[in-house]
Amino acid sequence: MFAERLRKLRREADLTQGQLAEALGINRSSLAGYETEGKQPGIEVLMKIADYFDCSLDYLVGKTDEKKAGAVVVKGDDLPKILRDAGFIQALVSREALAELSDEELRGIALRALQAMEDRKEGKDHDPES
Repeated sequence: MFAERLRKLRREADLTQGQLAEALGINRSSLAGYETEGKQPGIEVLMKIADYFDCSLDYLVGKTDEKKAGAVVVKGDDLPKILRDAGFIQALVSREALAELSDEELRGIALRALQAMEDRKEGKDHDPES
């Protein structure tokens, strides 16, 4: 699975084996071995590859089909507590203001933030006032 993923990522980036090997600081023959001969790189090289392609190690080795490190699925009822505990909202408002926010207000803030991130990913303009 690793060989297939590596080859796919390299081809999607329109890179030759030589170009990728140079970017990773390894020999082209080593990279060719990873892609075709079933050779396995050490953890340092795996981490370089994951960093280069902005993907998770789990994706590289076939444990998941999600390129990015696992997204956490949170039940709606748990969201306010998680937001309060994680300090995400505390980075935006004081503790006193946070204590005054209802669970429903926290859910709304989180949903608007997630929507803004999705809009940005899709290239849509996002007006925070709307």
